[in-house]
Amino acid sequence: GISDKNTWAVDYGTNGMLVGQARCSAQPGSNGIHTNGYYDNNGDWSNTTKLSSLTDETGQTGADYCYCNVTGYKDGSGNMQSLSSAWVFGDGFSGVAGYCTNGCADSCAARMRATNSNDLALRAVLFSTITPSSASCEANTITINWNGTTQDAINANNAGTATYGSDVRTPVSATPVKGKTFRGWRFSRPETTNLPE
Repeated sequence: GISDKNTWAVDYGTNGMLVGQARCSAQPGSNGIHTNGYYDNNGDWSNTTKLSSLTDETGQTGADYCYCNVTGYKDGSGNMQSLSSAWVFGDGFSGVAGYCTNGCADSCAARMRATNSNDLALRAVLFSTITPSSASCEANTITINWNGTTQDAINANNAGTATYGSDVRTPVSATPVKGKTFRGWRFSRPETTNLPE
């Protein structure tokens, strides 16, 4: 379901989906299996290259170094949480023309999916750079049932709903009642039964 250029996603089934981006860069990087783009497999992940920003040089000459980041997590219920991570060096494709351009996003996804020790180590480095986003709450929208007015009068002032904690808008007019003068609206609670005191 991912069609955006240089975007990857890994579906973990009931554990949700991880989404991120991939970028090719001319800036060499190192991790536990690559040093400046060449296979090394030294196993030392402590000096993995992590960048706070990275220009997308995909397709440019010398842009042979693949970096990955994480942009979101969709839980098993389908709720998406935006995330922000550093750009972490994933792979180097020095001397292989066009390979980074054609394979960087696939490489990032494969590393987030695989369970061998090197890929788990890269995933741990990437996850350690995620900046948690602050939780936010959205106020409830309350439906208001008006008596003694028309739907047009309610709609004219957007009086059919109110957001919790904000102002309540009233209908622009009431239905005329012979022999009575309208003096204003009064709010009352709906009737409830069998509630504890």
